[in-house]
Amino acid sequence: MFIPESNTSTTRKDYELTFYVNDINTAYTRTLVEYDANGSMVNTFEYGDTLLARETTGGRESYLYDGRGSVANITDSSGAMVASYTYDTFGTPKLSGMSTNPYSYNAERIDRTTGLQYLRARYLDTSVGGFISQDTYLGELLKPLTQNQYIYTMNDPMNHIDPSGHWGILKSIGSAVVSGAKTVYNATVSGIKAVGSAISSGWNAVTSFVSGAISTVGSWFGSTATTIATGLAYGGAIVGAGLIGVGAAIGAYVAPMTVTQKAQAALAEVKRKFCTGDMKKADKRGVAGIAVFLDPGHGGINPLTGVRDTGATNERKGITYYESELNLKTALYVKEELESKGVKVYMSRSDDVFLFQDTRAKIANVVNADVFASIHYNSNRGFPFTAVQKGTTVYYPSGRDDGSAAVASSVSNSIQTGTSLKSKGTQSSDRIHVLNETAMPAILIEGGYMGGDIKYLSDDANIKAIASGIVQGIVQSSR
Repeated sequence: MFIPESNTSTTRKDYELTFYVNDINTAYTRTLVEYDANGSMVNTFEYGDTLLARETTGGRESYLYDGRGSVANITDSSGAMVASYTYDTFGTPKLSGMSTNPYSYNAERIDRTTGLQYLRARYLDTSVGGFISQDTYLGELLKPLTQNQYIYTMNDPMNHIDPSGHWGILKSIGSAVVSGAKTVYNATVSGIKAVGSAISSGWNAVTSFVSGAISTVGSWFGSTATTIATGLAYGGAIVGAGLIGVGAAIGAYVAPMTVTQKAQAALAEVKRKFCTGDMKKADKRGVAGIAVFLDPGHGGINPLTGVRDTGATNERKGITYYESELNLKTALYVKEELESKGVKVYMSRSDDVFLFQDTRAKIANVVNADVFASIHYNSNRGFPFTAVQKGTTVYYPSGRDDGSAAVASSVSNSIQTGTSLKSKGTQSSDRIHVLNETAMPAILIEGGYMGGDIKYLSDDANIKAIASGIVQGIVQSSR
């Protein structure tokens, strides 16, 4: 993996080539080793909770930090200070001493030629206190500053950091939110289950739903650890007043972001759909007698990594196309057409929100749908995209005699009939998690390639044609 860094030669105006060995198993990718164009090791970096030391051809340097986590001093192997740093409000460093150290403000990397700070998604210009490119994260409705696509940490760098390049998190709890999100999430699930078993018998059906599917709620509505608090608050509301306090307490600890109007509306919709009335199968079927669960793949920002889950991407005529957006657009067209035929439709997401894979299947199982359809568009292997791969494929779970293969075949044939896309047929698989975990006939549709089929997919009329093919295939297979 490359971290672009342009070290311009003063004589030939070209660039030095540097190879990086990165650790991608941390919340935010960090460099372990650097090699030059000849394969010689230039720098190695040693980490604990943060960057501790750098080993160079000239010896070992150790890092000392100020109160906010920025590099304050650098010492050599004897302990003598060789460089010190001070910063202005937005992190422009002032170096005293001699060092080629590339890390400074908030222990993030600075490009020595441009002076720009590398924050993974984007580069920060500390001299102006903003990013040099537009953010792909659109922000929150109730936090107007997050909707400014260029400002750094909502213009509050004294209290926030932004290691992802997407949004600011509180410095005091940022590391706990990132590295502890999964721990809190798992602990939440266990806690809810324990408390749910002690609730009165009048709420047995609801507590059963919470115990069995609370892991879906906690990750359903958001892009950060705030979602955990949102799920807790909702869980508390439906199983007893005591849990509201638990949700509020954890929410205050892990999340600087509040519940948005979008999340509140989503919670109300979940309660309306899943926690009121009789859950008998007949009560939730449409006129056509079937219920379909649509799962637009990808979407939102993973709260454990801080990375936006766009799926495959490609650019055409200056427009960037994201698989997650095409998946959702297709699913909404499918929903509209199915409902016009009297079919009851549920969706894993109807907006740009993140869901874990097991969440999607669990929700489908909870609503007891008749058919599960996950909608995707394929990516070519390798980069950049090429026109080698084209066509649609419909997957179904292997080893199951529940009608999945018949649904896949019907949908594949209908898409081929209604579009000009090449058909690659159907294929069974035991490696697709959302298919393996469902309790009903399930398919995953790859509606074309983001590389070879992008010209076709960039036309909205063609997306509607794909959606109509999915509809016709599902309806025909259910007769």
